[in-house]
Amino acid sequence: MDKTVKILIYIVILALFTSLGFFVGKVSDNNKIKEYETLKQNIDKFFPQPPKEVFSFGGAVKKASDTQVIVEINSFPKSNYPWDEPQEIKKEQRIVKITKDTKLKKVVIDPFSEPDFTQDGLPKEPEEKSFKLSELKPGDYIQVKTVENAKANEKVTAKEIIFQFVKSPSEEELRAKRPEIFPELENPTPLDLETQP
Repeated sequence: MDKTVKILIYIVILALFTSLGFFVGKVSDNNKIKEYETLKQNIDKFFPQPPKEVFSFGGAVKKASDTQVIVEINSFPKSNYPWDEPQEIKKEQRIVKITKDTKLKKVVIDPFSEPDFTQDGLPKEPEEKSFKLSELKPGDYIQVKTVENAKANEKVTAKEIIFQFVKSPSEEELRAKRPEIFPELENPTPLDLETQP
């Protein structure tokens, strides 16, 4: 064989292997991209990221007046990925402006009352009443629905404020409603008598 033919054969074989390597690399890259997309979808499915906009939040009343309520809330998380550094829960304040259109609802929760059920067997929603802002005290828990994005704004206008008031009964009311909490002793021992209220 001629030297030129041998060189030509080597060049064709080299070009063939180079093309084959390029094709295999391209297929491998496409598979890696598909794997990455699938992994990203699964991560986003199991660890959804916090919303960019928040129009409802709950927190403790710091101060209330007729025109505004200052509410202390937990800061909004920046990420939900488990491999991120744990985030310290910081407290933030939101100044909630009250307008004539703001709905004020009070929900009284009596933890010791017997629950009412609907015809479907589901518990009834607690009764909502209106309330005055003067009823709010520091430490009371409220839910606020806002007009503006509460994540981006420290001052927001309230569409609705729900005051969740948990009723705490006196000991006499508690004994009447839930006597099983205070069992009477039939044959008390001296130790029982010492521990009785």
